[in-house]
Amino acid sequence: MSRPSVTRSPCRRPVRCLTASHRPGLRVIDRGPGIPKAERDRAFLPYRRLATGQPGGAGLGLAVSRGLAEAMGGTVQLGATVGGGLTVTVRLTSVRDYAADHATPSGKAE
Repeated sequence: MSRPSVTRSPCRRPVRCLTASHRPGLRVIDRGPGIPKAERDRAFLPYRRLATGQPGGAGLGLAVSRGLAEAMGGTVQLGATVGGGLTVTVRLTSVRDYAADHATPSGKAE
């Protein structure tokens, strides 16, 4: 089993590439205010922003991210970061799984 690789985003937040399973993905670990568990499902709604008092953002990032991931057969999950913050985990469908799910009678992917 391989270990996740770690890089840093331009804003110095760790981004982990998940390679230990058959489903590729990434994990973004944020040490900001986080999103309360009761608000996490609503955080995916377009134009939804937390009342943090911090400027910037249109409230589209999570909605767009989930839409893109789901269009590719993937998922986006939100969780608490140990010590405070938010961890966003994106899992994508592997090429092998995608091909199996979209195979035509001839055995080739659509």
